[in-house]
Amino acid sequence: MIDSALEGITEPKVNVLFDGTELEGWEVRAAWDDFKFGLKHDNEFSKIAFVGNKKWQELAAKVGRWFMTGEIKYFEEISDALDWLDE
Repeated sequence: MIDSALEGITEPKVNVLFDGTELEGWEVRAAWDDFKFGLKHDNEFSKIAFVGNKKWQELAAKVGRWFMTGEIKYFEEISDALDWLDE
């Protein structure tokens, strides 16, 4: 879906809100797919707000910073995440 949305845009800069509050876990295959996706679209993301409610999600957001050039921040409240994205 993101590939088709960005198609034809020469220098996209996207802010992303990822709501992981209902995520129960993260399988190795899904993590690998997300990693490949991040490498492919690395410089297209300005900010990624990760909203979660589990310690592993906060850790995942921190690890994501190693692989993405855009800013990644973890939030427990969606309103705080939206405020940060709007700055």
